[in-house]
Amino acid sequence: MRVKNPLSHNGEVQLWTRQHIDSLKDLESTGVFNIKYHYLFEAYGDLTNYHTELYKWFIKEAHKRVPKPDHINYPVWCAVSEKSTMPLIENTVIYQLIVDEKDVIYFDGSKWDYVLNHHYVPVDKEDLKRYRNEMKSKGFNDLDLYSFLQGELEYRFTEEKERIINSWIRVFDIKEWNPFKIQGNIWEFKERNVVKVIK
Repeated sequence: MRVKNPLSHNGEVQLWTRQHIDSLKDLESTGVFNIKYHYLFEAYGDLTNYHTELYKWFIKEAHKRVPKPDHINYPVWCAVSEKSTMPLIENTVIYQLIVDEKDVIYFDGSKWDYVLNHHYVPVDKEDLKRYRNEMKSKGFNDLDLYSFLQGELEYRFTEEKERIINSWIRVFDIKEWNPFKIQGNIWEFKERNVVKVIK
């Protein structure tokens, strides 16, 4: 079931996204902004390829919820509340947007942290406890739980690797609307979607 933003109005919602200041040039020249690799490199530096590999999984699943246009490579990461927006840093701006809610892919950002760490995404705290106990009974320590997708355990324990990746789909399971956990991605935004630019 698709979660609905309680603050939606007439099918539209507000989102906030922090982007590199050069994004203003994109908007000015084309009237549209979407994420390109060099923007990710500005944000993540040497960790860019690590993030983009995980984005491949996210994009595949997000596309099932809101179809991705062919010309788009990466999603635009957004906050659903001004208070939960990433703060301004040097060479960035924050866009306040109004977009059609049907174009937004909601997900749980706290669960995405598990994905970033190559970890199993639990259903709840009890499920996480069961998972850890099960792994312990199989002889794995806490550090091993982060090593099934990368490192010496990756090719020896393919079932555990698959189990972890299959659990990631839970990032889209949202049980309650918490603006400090929930994030919303869109594939792009247009100049007309911009309500305010915070510099």
